[in-house]
Amino acid sequence: MLRTRIRFLGWRALLLVCSFLLVGCAIVDEKIENIDCQYKLRNVHRADDCARIDRIINSAALGEVIKIGSPVHPEYHFTVKNLDVLDEIHPQILYEDARAESADPRRVFNYANPKFSIEYDTVDITALIEVLVRFKITSGAKLFYKPQGEPEQDITHLVDANGNVALKTKIRRGQEYIYAKVVSGKVQRHIRINVYSQAVTDIDKTEY
Repeated sequence: MLRTRIRFLGWRALLLVCSFLLVGCAIVDEKIENIDCQYKLRNVHRADDCARIDRIINSAALGEVIKIGSPVHPEYHFTVKNLDVLDEIHPQILYEDARAESADPRRVFNYANPKFSIEYDTVDITALIEVLVRFKITSGAKLFYKPQGEPEQDITHLVDANGNVALKTKIRRGQEYIYAKVVSGKVQRHIRINVYSQAVTDIDKTEY
């Protein structure tokens, strides 16, 4: 008696998704958006300057602006749409009349320690395909395994006490069949296994 079953356990693949898409020699123009900002101001003693900074940041922010610290040393936490917004509000903070058509705008603040922090990540996936051939033979018999186009292999040592064996194998491109032979005394039986349909067919020795 010889029974067999093939089980496909998975696929082997590698998928890498990158946030930068290359098209020919051009890079897709994708702006950085929804930027979280932290602005610290020091020695803001004039009430007009305090009000102006509040107005600038609140008009540029998306959603809530969190203001902490003291009136003289305020700190703002907020989110802007993109880097263009930061470029726009930067001179407005530095100069009292940055939006006015003034040849000599009055500078109110210096700036120091500009920082920009961003995280990039990607996604990948790995998997594995295994072809597992299961045989069930008469206890005490010998089992031989022969992939199509390859030499015969004696796999009797893999058979357990109950006549069961699970054999990991590979399927080559173009391969359709796996062959097996069981021998008990002077009796032999040959089978052919279709790797696609898993159909098992009894064959004679010449076909083996």
